Formats: sequence, structure tokens, C-alpha cells
Amino acid sequence: DVDGNVYATGNNNMGQLCLGDDDLRIIPRQIELPNNEMAISAAVGADFTLILTDSGRVYGCGSNELGQLGLGDDVMSTNLLDNGNGLIGVTSISAGLDFSFLRTGEGLFVMGDNTYGQLCQITGGNPQRTPSKLIGDTISSFAVGMQSSYILFDDRSIQSCGLNIDGQLGDGTNNDNLRTAVELDGITSDIIDVYE
Repeated sequence: DVDGNVYATGNNNMGQLCLGDDDLRIIPRQIELPNNEMAISAAVGADFTLILTDSGRVYGCGSNELGQLGLGDDVMSTNLLDNGNGLIGVTSISAGLDFSFLRTGEGLFVMGDNTYGQLCQITGGNPQRTPSKLIGDTISSFAVGMQSSYILFDDRSIQSCGLNIDGQLGDGTNNDNLRTAVELDGITSDIIDVYE
């Protein structure tokens, strides 16, 4: 809300509502943020939640089975807010089905499932269980879909990666890809953002 509060309702089988339990909720409940921090953004995946606060920290809850919270190998899920990903100075976040992108002043970090190459980096199809720096500060914006990702660079070019069964990467093929250029037919100067 306008005061930086976050509310959650719905399925909670993995603790993704960040309420300290795994009980289903049919009425929204406020999530208690630590240290009087205010939420400035939230991103929701299949069974996990990320909350970005005004301190530049990202808190996560729910499933971490594929590293989508960035908590490493030892935490499979958490029903309480957890900032164990170690990132500070985060300015924006985005969540896919079971992976996450986070931007800091140092660049773009990725974590979670990479079955289709949706992290835009080579992991042999294995999940990235802790935040991994993908690129430096040459990006304007980014967005992730269910199992694909999009990055707008400062030069207005766009690269995409991940699942491409329906041509969602925009590269003129239906092939999954680790990183490919989006075909823009000369309209790059007018592009200001990418959206999921």
C-alpha cells in the first residue's frame, strides 16, 4: 500500500505468504517487515515471494527448492522473510515461475531454475542456488516471464533467453536459447522499457 505495507492471501503450501506458517488464507493478512522497513516492490513466482524494501534488501519466503530465493543448498523453503541471499543495494526485482532477477548498483544478478536457459547463463541446465552476477551496469531494464527473460541495454538493444516454444524470445525461431538478440527491424531508438 502507499505506506509500504504488504498483504498476502491464497495458497501457502510452501510458506510463500511470509506469515510464519503454511496455512491457506482467504482474507489478506499483512506481512510483518523487519526493522520498520517499507516495501517498494514485490515479485511473486509459482510458490515463492520476493519483497524489496526501502533499505535495498530483498526478503524472500516460500520455496527455495531450485534456489529461487538465493538461499543456497541447505534451505528448501521458509515461511518467514529471509534476507540470506546477501545482496544489498537492490533497486528492482522480477520473478519467473521458479527463478529471479535482481538489479543492484553492481549489475544484474540471477538465481533459481535454468532448465531452459532463462537465467541467460550457462549452468548445464542446473539451478543457480545463490545470486550470480550476470552482467554489469549496462542495462536499462529487465523483465522475466514464466520461463523466459528479457534485458534492455543502454544502447537500446534487447536480448532474451529461456523457453521459446511459442517464439516468445523474439529472435525469429522457436529454439530455446541462453542469450539471443531480439529482432527489432530498426525500431530500437524508440524502446524505453521491457515488460513481462
